[in-house]
Amino acid sequence: MCKIQDMKNFKKYFLFICILFLSPFILSGCTVSEEKVSEYERIVSDADLLIKGKEYSLALDKLNDATEIIPSRVDAFERIVGIFTVKNKPEDAAKVIEESGGSLVRVIKLNCILLLVMHITILGSLIKQ
Repeated sequence: MCKIQDMKNFKKYFLFICILFLSPFILSGCTVSEEKVSEYERIVSDADLLIKGKEYSLALDKLNDATEIIPSRVDAFERIVGIFTVKNKPEDAAKVIEESGGSLVRVIKLNCILLLVMHITILGSLIKQ
């Protein structure tokens, strides 16, 4: 009876130790390297300058590059939606939101949709004036 109990305890400790030692290796693949983060931020800041200069097509190219580097970050997606709403292309903005799939979590999708609605409302009020 003691041997069975000892074997169960051994299995529990062995499993715990395996999880403890293997988890850093597994989780290290989930993090983004500093190089990718700095490249992403550089591209997004370059795109911001292009947006301020109203060079939207070049900014979209840069932002698409950024989304390929780190698809889980939402800054680039939000800027893409903003560009399409400024250019009065709500269909394209909605398409970006839908195609982002797993990249944009539901909360961020709602933020982008609210941004789109806000821009459409502002444009609509400007057109009425």
